[in-house]
Amino acid sequence: MKRRSAVKAMALTSFSTPFMLSQGFTGIRQLFSTPTPVFQSNWENWPDIHWIGPEYWGNRLQDWEIQDGKAACVISAPNRTLHILTHQLRDGKEDFEQSVLVYWRNESLKGNPNAYVGFRSGAKGKFIDYRSAAVFGQGIDLGINGLGQLVIGDKSTEAKVDLNRPVYLSMQAKWTGNSYTLALSASNDTGFSSPVQLQTEGIKMEDLSGNLALVAHTSKDDQSDEALVTFSDWKFQGEKNRHRPTADFWTHRLRTIHREPKYSQTHCSTRSSGESTGT
Repeated sequence: MKRRSAVKAMALTSFSTPFMLSQGFTGIRQLFSTPTPVFQSNWENWPDIHWIGPEYWGNRLQDWEIQDGKAACVISAPNRTLHILTHQLRDGKEDFEQSVLVYWRNESLKGNPNAYVGFRSGAKGKFIDYRSAAVFGQGIDLGINGLGQLVIGDKSTEAKVDLNRPVYLSMQAKWTGNSYTLALSASNDTGFSSPVQLQTEGIKMEDLSGNLALVAHTSKDDQSDEALVTFSDWKFQGEKNRHRPTADFWTHRLRTIHREPKYSQTHCSTRSSGESTGT
């Protein structure tokens, strides 16, 4: 039923022309006219709705909603991801960075190191196509676990952030001669004073091409109907970001409205467990 509501919301919003035009067609704002544009999510200008917006693909569709101007993962379960359809990480050695504001919501998963939220970068699917990546995408996960530790793959910090407060999370990817270095930072303060930091090196160029997504994950044993996290103020920039023409994702959304995909259950990889998305 929730999936049906999400598809109906997609259809209604797709043809709400005045609203779409007032918010900008893609719902993403270009903040600066520079050679390296900066983009920012626009959820704060949307009403509460059982859908996540036209420029995103949520896995599963019914598990992502706009609530109080934020993107909410309304379930705690394995491999819930939110892909941006208008941008990808291109092949090449350019740098990029992204940031997001995180609100941990599931109280029962605080203290659980197997639950985590954050970024999925360089997601790729079974085929070389952003839509395949959005449904089946495997990538590099970076974020915060239920202990408040920063995590990149199997690496984690001893220092922690406070999950009872909003967490400002950012990452940078820099080419360092023959590989990428990833730097993850988190703080409970808007000015990023005394951040917790984690870095990993030796990331291959091909591992950082593909989709950008937000991720919310817990193990199947710990899954529940309780919302895990909400995100706001998602920004990304850098020459490695490739913008997709609006027509690409808009056509994809209209196809989805008129014919639901056969793969309503998605199967995205996690940072270590390899579990697929369940029901």
